[in-house]
Order: sequence, then structure tokens, then C-alpha cells
Amino acid sequence: YYQISMSYPAKTPLYQWWDPRADDRARLSIESWLKNDAAQFAQDLGIADLPKDYLQQMRDNDQPFAYQATYQQYEASSSPLVSYAYTIYVDTGGAHPNTYFQTFVFDKNGDIVSLADLFKPDSDYLDRLASSSLPVVESQIGQRLGLASQADIEGALFLDGLDPTQDNFQNFVVSGQDLVLFFPPYQVAPYAAGNFEVDIPLSQLSDILNPAWN
Repeated sequence: YYQISMSYPAKTPLYQWWDPRADDRARLSIESWLKNDAAQFAQDLGIADLPKDYLQQMRDNDQPFAYQATYQQYEASSSPLVSYAYTIYVDTGGAHPNTYFQTFVFDKNGDIVSLADLFKPDSDYLDRLASSSLPVVESQIGQRLGLASQADIEGALFLDGLDPTQDNFQNFVVSGQDLVLFFPPYQVAPYAAGNFEVDIPLSQLSDILNPAWN
């Protein structure tokens, strides 16, 4: 009644750059999260509680529930960071499938780097990221939904999704000289607008970056 598909790197760049043990730690973090997330997906389906005729119809139509995890790898230009952005596609038989993100950023030891780690302590980095993201998201909403007026764009914007909180900006990677932020459907706009990706040059944040990553 369901299909689970996931992929993860056989080796990360840490294997060649620094130490195979760092590569092992990074890959284990990814694999453990994916397996736990997929297991939760299967548990949440509650197959045993679904009507038998509904399940039989799924079989007859060859339309099982689905969980699919695919990734893209990123490397920073001026610091020893390697990142992975996972797109998780989930179909649980609702009106439409859903998508969410999970990102991983690793240092040279294979340890996870949090968003807060990238910035100086007590800096206003969340406010800066929120203010930098807002015009980009508004522009994309206007283009995708065919909205011309600022009032219509603001009406379609889910502003709470850009509040300066850790949860709102938890999905990020460092790609080249940019900090890239990911927002899934429904976080900042209606489902029809899709997901959002905001690239912020690290040079715009240089005054608050942690010197270790600057």
C-alpha cells in the first residue's frame, strides 16, 4: 500500500578533503534522519485503520501511498562546508501530494553546523535573513500567481512564514558564496505558488558572520 524511495551519497567530499571518519559521521547523520522520517511516514498512514475497499481501490489503480527523498549537494567556496538539501515528496492520498525540505550542513569533522553557528553570538541574523527574504519571496509570488499589484501580492503572502524564528529558517545550505534558504509549500504562500528558494550573498552578511565561516 505504500512505496518508500530514498537516496543518499555513497561518499561526501569530506572523504577526500579531510578524513574518512568525518565522511562516516556525515553520512550516518543523513541516513539516520531519512530512515526515521520514512518510518514515521509509514506509521502515520495508519494502514490498519483505513477502509478495506479504499485500500483495494488503491491496489486496483496501482496508486500506492508514496515517500520519495532526493537530494542536491552544495559546497562552500571559502570555507570547509558541504551541504545537502533534501526534497521530501509525500503522497498520502489527499487532494494533492506535499513537499517539504530537510537540509544538512557539515563542517570538516563531519559535524552538523546549525544556522546559529554561521553567525556571531547575539547578532540579529534572523531579522537580517527575514528582511532579505521578503522582497525575493514577494517577487516570486507575483510572477507565479500572475499578481501585478503590491496589495494582491501582500494578500497572497503568508507573512508569518517569514517571521524571524529558527523554525522558519531551519532549511539552509551554503553554496559557493551564497547562503541559500528553502521554504516549502504553504510556509510563505498558497500551495499553488510552490516552494521557494532565496539566495543571499554572504558578502551582505559579512558583518555578522562567524569568522570561522567568513
